[in-house]
Amino acid sequence: MPASPPRAEILCHYQVGQARVDIELMAVPQSGYGVNMLLPRIRAAALLDTQQLQQFAAEQPGPGQTKLVPGQGTAAIARITPKGEGDLVLFLSQNLRAADPEPSLTGEPLRRAAETLAGQLR
Repeated sequence: MPASPPRAEILCHYQVGQARVDIELMAVPQSGYGVNMLLPRIRAAALLDTQQLQQFAAEQPGPGQTKLVPGQGTAAIARITPKGEGDLVLFLSQNLRAADPEPSLTGEPLRRAAETLAGQLR
Protein backbone atom coordinates (compact mmCIF):
# COMPACT_ATOMS: atom_id res chain seq x y z
CA MET A 1 0.00 0.00 0.00
CA PRO A 2 1.58 3.28 -1.02
CA ALA A 3 1.85 6.02 1.57
CA SER A 4 -1.02 8.47 1.54
CA PRO A 5 -1.36 11.84 3.23
CA PRO A 6 -3.74 12.34 6.15
CA ARG A 7 -7.27 12.96 4.97
CA ALA A 8 -10.89 13.16 5.96
CA GLU A 9 -13.63 11.53 3.90
CA ILE A 10 -17.40 11.57 4.02
CA LEU A 11 -19.30 9.12 1.82
CA CYS A 12 -23.09 9.17 1.41
CA HIS A 13 -25.40 7.01 -0.70
CA TYR A 14 -28.78 8.07 -2.06
CA GLN A 15 -31.43 6.42 -4.20
CA VAL A 16 -32.49 8.41 -7.30
CA GLY A 17 -35.09 6.52 -9.29
CA GLN A 18 -33.66 3.03 -9.73
CA ALA A 19 -30.04 4.20 -9.46
CA ARG A 20 -27.85 4.57 -6.39
CA VAL A 21 -25.98 7.86 -6.29
CA ASP A 22 -22.78 8.22 -4.27
CA ILE A 23 -21.44 11.52 -2.94
CA GLU A 24 -17.93 11.58 -1.56
CA LEU A 25 -16.23 14.57 -0.01
CA MET A 26 -12.48 14.36 0.59
CA ALA A 27 -10.24 16.87 2.33
CA VAL A 28 -6.45 16.60 2.35
CA PRO A 29 -3.92 19.05 3.83
CA GLN A 30 -1.80 19.23 0.66
CA SER A 31 -2.95 21.27 -2.33
CA GLY A 32 -3.57 19.30 -5.52
CA TYR A 33 -3.79 15.82 -3.94
CA GLY A 34 -7.55 15.31 -3.58
CA VAL A 35 -8.47 14.34 -7.13
CA ASN A 36 -5.43 12.07 -7.44
CA MET A 37 -6.43 10.19 -4.31
CA LEU A 38 -9.88 9.59 -5.80
CA LEU A 39 -8.60 8.28 -9.16
CA PRO A 40 -9.31 4.60 -8.36
CA ARG A 41 -12.91 5.45 -7.44
CA ILE A 42 -13.24 7.71 -10.48
CA ARG A 43 -12.06 4.90 -12.75
CA ALA A 44 -14.50 2.41 -11.26
CA ALA A 45 -17.49 4.79 -11.22
CA ALA A 46 -17.01 6.05 -14.78
CA LEU A 47 -15.84 2.69 -16.20
CA LEU A 48 -12.71 4.32 -17.64
CA ASP A 49 -9.89 2.50 -19.36
CA THR A 50 -6.28 3.35 -18.48
CA GLN A 51 -5.86 5.90 -21.27
CA GLN A 52 -9.07 7.75 -20.32
CA LEU A 53 -8.02 7.81 -16.66
CA GLN A 54 -4.58 9.17 -17.51
CA GLN A 55 -6.13 11.90 -19.67
CA PHE A 56 -8.57 12.85 -16.91
CA ALA A 57 -5.75 12.94 -14.35
CA ALA A 58 -3.80 15.30 -16.60
CA GLU A 59 -6.82 17.55 -17.25
CA GLN A 60 -8.51 17.49 -13.84
CA PRO A 61 -10.50 20.53 -12.68
CA GLY A 62 -8.78 23.33 -10.86
CA PRO A 63 -9.98 24.84 -7.58
CA GLY A 64 -13.48 26.25 -8.00
CA GLN A 65 -14.19 24.15 -11.10
CA THR A 66 -16.52 21.20 -11.74
CA LYS A 67 -15.91 18.69 -14.50
CA LEU A 68 -17.78 15.73 -15.90
CA VAL A 69 -15.63 12.61 -15.98
CA PRO A 70 -15.35 11.19 -19.52
CA GLY A 71 -17.20 8.00 -20.32
CA GLN A 72 -20.89 7.38 -19.76
CA GLY A 73 -21.60 10.69 -18.01
CA THR A 74 -22.18 8.99 -14.69
CA ALA A 75 -19.49 10.76 -12.65
CA ALA A 76 -18.52 14.36 -11.96
CA ILE A 77 -15.91 15.94 -9.73
CA ALA A 78 -15.73 19.42 -8.19
CA ARG A 79 -12.68 20.98 -6.56
CA ILE A 80 -13.70 23.43 -3.91
CA THR A 81 -11.42 26.36 -3.19
CA PRO A 82 -10.31 25.88 0.42
CA LYS A 83 -9.67 28.63 2.91
CA GLY A 84 -5.94 28.25 3.38
CA GLU A 85 -3.85 25.24 2.40
CA GLY A 86 -5.12 21.86 1.27
CA ASP A 87 -7.51 20.38 -1.21
CA LEU A 88 -11.25 19.78 -0.94
CA VAL A 89 -12.95 17.58 -3.54
CA LEU A 90 -16.57 16.54 -4.05
CA PHE A 91 -17.17 13.44 -6.19
CA LEU A 92 -20.70 12.64 -7.39
CA SER A 93 -21.38 9.41 -9.25
CA GLN A 94 -23.99 6.84 -10.09
CA ASN A 95 -23.27 3.34 -8.86
CA LEU A 96 -23.68 1.33 -12.05
CA ARG A 97 -23.34 -2.03 -10.33
CA ALA A 98 -26.74 -1.51 -8.68
CA ALA A 99 -28.86 -0.59 -11.74
CA ASP A 100 -28.89 1.13 -15.10
CA PRO A 101 -27.93 4.81 -15.10
CA GLU A 102 -30.67 7.27 -14.18
CA PRO A 103 -31.03 9.39 -17.35
CA SER A 104 -32.17 12.49 -15.46
CA LEU A 105 -28.86 12.51 -13.57
CA THR A 106 -26.45 11.64 -16.37
CA GLY A 107 -24.12 13.93 -18.31
CA GLU A 108 -24.59 17.67 -17.92
CA PRO A 109 -27.37 17.36 -15.28
CA LEU A 110 -24.96 15.35 -13.12
CA ARG A 111 -22.21 17.95 -13.59
CA ARG A 112 -24.61 20.75 -12.63
CA ALA A 113 -25.75 18.79 -9.55
CA ALA A 114 -22.11 18.38 -8.45
CA GLU A 115 -21.47 22.08 -9.06
CA THR A 116 -24.55 23.04 -7.02
CA LEU A 117 -23.58 20.77 -4.13
CA ALA A 118 -20.02 22.07 -4.15
CA GLY A 119 -21.30 25.64 -4.18
CA GLN A 120 -23.16 25.00 -0.92
CA LEU A 121 -19.97 24.11 0.93
CA ARG A 122 -18.22 26.90 2.78
